[in-house]
Amino acid sequence: NLKLMFDGLEMRNRRIIMQRFGIGLVRPMKPIEIANREKISKARVSQIIRYSLDVMKDNSIKYNIDSNMLYELIDRCKEVF
Repeated sequence: NLKLMFDGLEMRNRRIIMQRFGIGLVRPMKPIEIANREKISKARVSQIIRYSLDVMKDNSIKYNIDSNMLYELIDRCKEVF
């Protein structure tokens, strides 16, 4: 289901979401850590995360995916923003 949630997202945006939520990592990364790794500003990381979550929300509707998975990601993200 995660693959469908990422449908339409650029590879960098997918990578940033995965880093932020610790998908395939030991722990979630902080936005500043992602910014340093991706060589972009922390503000840009936040913009990409918000945009990507909107796309993922649309995909959950489009592909009839249980939105609880997305809402859990969003709730974790709100702690940072």
